[in-house]
Amino acid sequence: MSRGLALRSLADLPRNARNSILLEPLWAVFGTVVLYYAPLYLRSVGLSSAEIGLLGSVTLALSFVCQAFAAPITNRLGRKRTTLIGDLISWSAPMFVWALAQSLGAFVVAAALNAINRVVAVSWSLLVIEDVDAPQRPRVFGIMNLIVTFCGLLTPLLGLLITRYGVVPTLRVFYALGGVGMTVMFLWRNAITDETRSGEEAMRLHRDLSLGQSLGQTLRRVSGMRGHPGLVGITVFYVLTVFIEQLSLFQILFLGETLGFSAQTLSYVPVVAALVTALLYGVALPRLGRLPLGARPWWPCARWRWSAPERCCSCRPATPH
Repeated sequence: MSRGLALRSLADLPRNARNSILLEPLWAVFGTVVLYYAPLYLRSVGLSSAEIGLLGSVTLALSFVCQAFAAPITNRLGRKRTTLIGDLISWSAPMFVWALAQSLGAFVVAAALNAINRVVAVSWSLLVIEDVDAPQRPRVFGIMNLIVTFCGLLTPLLGLLITRYGVVPTLRVFYALGGVGMTVMFLWRNAITDETRSGEEAMRLHRDLSLGQSLGQTLRRVSGMRGHPGLVGITVFYVLTVFIEQLSLFQILFLGETLGFSAQTLSYVPVVAALVTALLYGVALPRLGRLPLGARPWWPCARWRWSAPERCCSCRPATPH
């Protein structure tokens, strides 16, 4: 009955949003869990704190570069094609590299590949949301966020396996399984989604432009937004989000090495995060939505995740980036 109710609640959504929501657990089951344990995995393989910090800095720098090219690439290739190619490069490939990595160099390669998810964050968000009516968009983002968050409830199961078999053997297997599972999900989703109407128009407009010209056009549009009243708030929010992501890189190491938490105890941190998120969505955010903060609620598009590289675009306008 609950499954039927859930499916009926998605029936009024466009094809892309509905099918993306149904398949999102195939990414979230692996992505949220392995990314939470990633710093512990790096340490167990043999990387020092300085090397882990360097890896985080490299990932951040490459992410900013990829972010600059996200709109030009998405407009030239289309939302659907960019999402498929980008997901295979930024998630499937790194999963297999992480499963086999034994040195800093291998992890740098995986980080470089994973940084491309900044491009996918734009194309995937547009693919999912662009054909959705404006009043329904907060619901779509909210469902996606809850799916990702509640998949964190699986971390205690992996914690049991880590306690029994060790960090490295357990996570190597889980990374490999994640590579296979995500690849299946990406190909499946590509088969049951369509290019958006705005995406087709953007491809037509950018077909005769070079990548450099598209980038220049995007930068000029961003420059033209300098006087927008919401730009400062969004920028501050984004900077704080990135800062928190970098801090979270060492969170699990601090809890495990400094405070002496066991692997099983560490596995309950995402569970607490999921419960707090559910409380926010169920109690706090609906009340915020009734406050006079503007015609369109901003909070469903705000994305905070306890796991590293984000999958969703944090805040996006209704038109292409």
